[in-house]
Amino acid sequence: MARVDCSIEAHSRADLCLPSDCPFDGPEILVLDLSRRFFAAFADPEMHGWIGAFSGAEAALGERGDAFAHGVLKSVRAMRSTRRAGFAFMSPDCPDCARLITLDERAFIAVLHAQRRDRGDGARSQALIVCRGKDPTALLAATGALASLCRPELAPEYCTEDCNRCASPYPRS
Repeated sequence: MARVDCSIEAHSRADLCLPSDCPFDGPEILVLDLSRRFFAAFADPEMHGWIGAFSGAEAALGERGDAFAHGVLKSVRAMRSTRRAGFAFMSPDCPDCARLITLDERAFIAVLHAQRRDRGDGARSQALIVCRGKDPTALLAATGALASLCRPELAPEYCTEDCNRCASPYPRS
């Protein structure tokens, strides 16, 4: 796990994108936020990032938060068990960093995005990218289980104003 340095130069890197450049909806952006907290926990265990992940999930989802955060953690662990290369992620605690997405994060969330839309080939292709060509079976199983927990109405507040891809029937706050 490699956190991208928080600096002005880092915020203008060409390999970063905005959420509006991605087809992700509210629940997927929530998964991105929670996964970043788990990535941070693995990168620097003394920061106790998992506490922020479970607290964030509980704040967003109430009593369903623990199960949802656990699903995100299973997906992160499945990816880590297969992928041996570094994984670039943005800090969940810096507002400027948190508004950007690395290519690694984008591929990770794209696996879930494809599975939620029953695009098995797309999910497998993205999982192979995330796993760097290694067997993606564990990642696909974990994100498949997580996909069953993700419904658009679950986290409409995580949609950005310019999202336009969120299928949520609820207004954005």
